[in-house]
Amino acid sequence: VHSPAASDRDIQHHIEHVVDGLLSVLVTTKSLPIIRCPPGEAAEMVARRLDQRIRELLAKGSAGADLFSGSGVGGSTAATMEPSA
Repeated sequence: VHSPAASDRDIQHHIEHVVDGLLSVLVTTKSLPIIRCPPGEAAEMVARRLDQRIRELLAKGSAGADLFSGSGVGGSTAATMEPSA
């Protein structure tokens, strides 16, 4: 991801792979995270995509909300993205 030779397509592929893994963990533990990341780095790209995917799932109504219902590890009730300064 940090290589100057990495194409945008390669970077997006890696980001999607990381987000898929994180989303799997969140659904398995039935947790909604509070997303924080340093601004302007690869972590911010992952955080923004993860936030987008969570919101897409929650927008599907009760079917999406059921994926996150429960008291998993850190079972927060809101997904927010707050880049740290």
